Amino acid sequence: MSEFGPKLERIERRRKEVARIRKELERFLAPLEAQYLAANIGRIAWRVDGEIDRILQDPLVPEFFDYDGLFFTPKGTHQFHRAFDGIHILRCLDDARMDVFFRGRRPTDAIRWLLEDLDTHVWEAAVRRMNWEDEGHLGVLSREVVEAVMEDVEERRRKAAAAAPRPLSSQEQVFFRSYENEIRELRAKNQTAHAGSQTSPASNGTPLPVSEQGHCHSGQ
Repeated sequence: MSEFGPKLERIERRRKEVARIRKELERFLAPLEAQYLAANIGRIAWRVDGEIDRILQDPLVPEFFDYDGLFFTPKGTHQFHRAFDGIHILRCLDDARMDVFFRGRRPTDAIRWLLEDLDTHVWEAAVRRMNWEDEGHLGVLSREVVEAVMEDVEERRRKAAAAAPRPLSSQEQVFFRSYENEIRELRAKNQTAHAGSQTSPASNGTPLPVSEQGHCHSGQ
């Protein structure tokens, strides 16, 4: 009896939560529709529990992880893997949450959104279970995917480093510094020559009197 006691207790808790959810859904749906949807939600919770139970059956899991019905937490770390069990998924569907899904939306759109959100928990639990059985970790990505991502990151880093401008050598720095000095001196000479062209050649650089520059002046 002790072996089945916790399972029977969990089934009864799920049943009560499904009944509560059905009443919540009746605020937005016809009674038969609410009953049918609540039953589907209960089956989703049952599927999630089945996946998580398979993970917890491995005796190595309790040695490396703490599980509280919400997260697998590797011991001695602050990391975690989200894995809501069925009862926590059902409890999340309170009146405020139902308002988020249904208020101001067509029932068909709200139901689709609700089921898609719940299917995320099924997918995560199934992938974590498969990765634990096949590869010994609880992530949602396989090792092949992680390695492919890391290889892509390293390749991008190599390309970025190859495309980066190479720093100038000391000889190149001396060359460009002398080139800049020559350009600066040439510009200074051009400015001096341009200023000299603004004066009269006959006056040896002395500006002409105002009367000889063509300005109007009154006679005597």
